[in-house]
Amino acid sequence: MAIITGTEQDDTLTASPPLGQSYMDEENTFHGLGGRNVIYGGNLKDTIYIGTNSDQTEMNYVDSGAGDDLIIGGDGESPQMIVHDEIHAGTGNDLVWAWAGDDLIYGDDGNDEIHAGEGADTLYGGNDNNSLYGDEGNDTIHGDAGDDVLRGGTGVDTLYGGDGDDYLFADYDAASSEAETTGALMYGGAGADRIYATSGDDTLDGGDGNDVIYGYGGQDTINGGGGQDFLYGHDGNDIINGGADKDRIYGGDGADSLNGSGGHDYIYGDTGNDVLTGEDGYDSLYGEGGDDTLYGGLHNDNLYGGSGNDELHGGTQHDNLYGGDGNDILNGGDGIDDLYGGAGSDVFVLDSADGYSDNIHDFNLGENDVLDMGELLDNMMSNIGDYLQFDDSNGTDTVISVDRDGSGTANGWEQVATLHDVTALDMQAMYTNGNII
Repeated sequence: MAIITGTEQDDTLTASPPLGQSYMDEENTFHGLGGRNVIYGGNLKDTIYIGTNSDQTEMNYVDSGAGDDLIIGGDGESPQMIVHDEIHAGTGNDLVWAWAGDDLIYGDDGNDEIHAGEGADTLYGGNDNNSLYGDEGNDTIHGDAGDDVLRGGTGVDTLYGGDGDDYLFADYDAASSEAETTGALMYGGAGADRIYATSGDDTLDGGDGNDVIYGYGGQDTINGGGGQDFLYGHDGNDIINGGADKDRIYGGDGADSLNGSGGHDYIYGDTGNDVLTGEDGYDSLYGEGGDDTLYGGLHNDNLYGGSGNDELHGGTQHDNLYGGDGNDILNGGDGIDDLYGGAGSDVFVLDSADGYSDNIHDFNLGENDVLDMGELLDNMMSNIGDYLQFDDSNGTDTVISVDRDGSGTANGWEQVATLHDVTALDMQAMYTNGNII
């Protein structure tokens, strides 16, 4: 074992000096002291105190070499001392404490634990499974390969998980107004990642893989990316996009914008006045609390408004729309749709004579439900009976047909909806009383 000590000047300390005995295969201790230090460790377990370089224009440089090394910034006793270091941990399972200063740290090979300390630091985990801590300051952390744990600490941090199944934590100080306002940038990369944000306005991207992302407070932007993701906005007015594959999206509190994108998604608005969009895939949308707007998208979707005065749009193909409580608006869109208004005064929109006929299952004049046929009756000039026909001849249901030009010819009538379990409606009275608009 050797103790290798520098001076107060600029030194190069190495376990294998050009002249003299080599200590490459011993467990050494290096003391950088003052000046700008360049330190090269050996093949075994070294302890390196980088030194107290007061020159803020140049970094100390450390390559610890092989072995499970301990690398400590400054003099090992003054964590507030500002010293800028470039550290290469080398091979082995290393422990790095950089302390104050704007540091550049590479974990290289091995399962490393790196603490950046104060300052705006940049960390690269390298290969294997690393634990990387930004601590104080606005840090940038790259997990690189392996299953890594990244913790930003206080400050406005940017975290990249890289390959592997990573855990990303922002770890903001709740008392920091900068953190609460700005938020973190966190990117999971490839692999099944878990991302935990802050009370600030965060930007979170899971990347490829089956990710779990929690936005917590603030107005967050969350992208699941590829894979089957679990995305939770929590508090604040969040924007969440599921990405490809089958995702579960929870808006949480606040007025959220939730988009399933590709895949068969389950989307939950929770409280607040939310906008839910299924887009591609066979989606299930749940508005839950608040006055929500739901768009099914391109395939056979299920839309549930929940409580509140909701607006439901099925989109294309065969959709099921359930208004729930409140005064809801239901528009099946293209295809043969099934509409259930639920409690409250609901509006059923019939705006397309496209060869398909919707099924309305709980039309109730006692709750002052309305048929909105404005687009189908926009050419109506006089008698509504020339343009609209109710047929309850089967004794159970009422079939609604329209003749858009009012000619009354047999070929002019198009079936647009069936009111199930409803008969004996007075069409003219409904029009006069505003139940047909």
